[in-house]
Amino acid sequence: SALADRLWGAAVWLGAGWWTARIMFVHLGFRVRSLLAIGGASSLIFATACLTPLSNLVQGLVIAVSRPFATGDKISIGSMSPLIGLVEHFGWYQSRLRTANNELVVLPNSMLAKEQVVNLSRRTSKKIQATFRVRYDDLPKVHPLLEELSAAAAEVRENMPGKIPQVFLADFGVAAVEIRAVLNLRPSCDDKAVKQAFLLRAAEIIASKGVRFAPPVVLSES
Repeated sequence: SALADRLWGAAVWLGAGWWTARIMFVHLGFRVRSLLAIGGASSLIFATACLTPLSNLVQGLVIAVSRPFATGDKISIGSMSPLIGLVEHFGWYQSRLRTANNELVVLPNSMLAKEQVVNLSRRTSKKIQATFRVRYDDLPKVHPLLEELSAAAAEVRENMPGKIPQVFLADFGVAAVEIRAVLNLRPSCDDKAVKQAFLLRAAEIIASKGVRFAPPVVLSES
């Protein structure tokens, strides 16, 4: 498995380091006291220089054990302006992410550990929402309209089992009555295609009921 390969790689590096130390101290005749005397000042410089690489290696080990994502998963990194892409490679020091624009992003593991990571491939469902703004003149027709829209939402084949679609009167807006539909879909479906099909079907139902969409609100500058 991928985890076994990563742990084996770590064992190889540790083994190589142990044998290197053995050769230095035993076969080459290095003395610990002499090294401590010489390296008193240089050790601080070396530790500072290795702080980030070691942090990346440690965080790589943590990610390998906890497995918040795997190669091929679609993840979102960060909360304010998230970076979204597919994980192409996970390494001990850094990982590679391929964005929707086919850009290759290389991220150190320490950054992955600090940022919020959302695994979009492990969602239990996908949610889509749609809001329809209709005229106040058609308010008497809203109730039967809600019933037909609810029936159309329930007929969507990609609905997640156990998640009942909701169609309801959301609000009385500034210039329109707002109707909202919320559907929870299977995580493997193409949510954009499903939403497009539902919107077109909803438009047909709204027209068949003699209901018209409210015009957009135009704000005038004073």
